[in-house]
Amino acid sequence: MNDIDLETELKVAKSAALAAGEILKTKKSDLNVETFSSKRDIKLEADVVAEALIKEIIQDESNIAILAEESGKSSENLGDVFWVIDPLDGTANYSRNIPLCCV
Repeated sequence: MNDIDLETELKVAKSAALAAGEILKTKKSDLNVETFSSKRDIKLEADVVAEALIKEIIQDESNIAILAEESGKSSENLGDVFWVIDPLDGTANYSRNIPLCCV
C-alpha cells in the first residue's frame, strides 16, 4: 500500500463527491426523510444513499479500505491509509434548506 498514486486517488474522491452531490441535489425531496434523530444528531435517507454511492465508486476504483460514518469499516484492519467518508456533512442544514453542507 506504500505505492499510492495520489493524483489517481484524488480523481476517485472528486468523482465520488460530485456524484453524491448531484444525487443529493436532484433527489432531495425523496432523500430528505428522517431515519433517526436525537438532541444532537439527525440522520436522513440522504446520508445512507450518498454513502452507498460514494462507497460503490471508491470500491470500484480504489484498493484503499474505507471508514464510513454510517456503515463503519470496510475491513477489520484499515491499515495506515484509508478513506474516511462523511456522506453529508451538515445533515441538519440540508434538511432545513440551509446551504451550508457538503459531501
